[in-house]
Amino acid sequence: MPGDGASIAELRKALQATQLHLYEIRNDNRRLKRDNALLKAKQPTQAWASAIPKEVIAHDEEIGKLAKKYGIMVDMSWTLQNAMHQHLRKSRRKLENCMNSFPSTSIV
Repeated sequence: MPGDGASIAELRKALQATQLHLYEIRNDNRRLKRDNALLKAKQPTQAWASAIPKEVIAHDEEIGKLAKKYGIMVDMSWTLQNAMHQHLRKSRRKLENCMNSFPSTSIV
């Protein structure tokens, strides 16, 4: 990029280089848009769903119900475990507080 005191010849040269660069970028952009359009055209549509055997589709609802039950059971066991750990921690603290409240006695 020419400085403030650049000559007209230097400015023309910089302008030509910039225009050439812009031309190359526009060509790349056109090529990318064309490639993108080709890829979109080749992309599969929803027709693949019709290729699934009817036997599998018939079990879809049952699979969904079983997955939901599994999710509930896993979540419940996770919640139950957390509740048990919290209860044990509270009980342990109560026991420690109780033990600390008694004066320590030593057997002679």
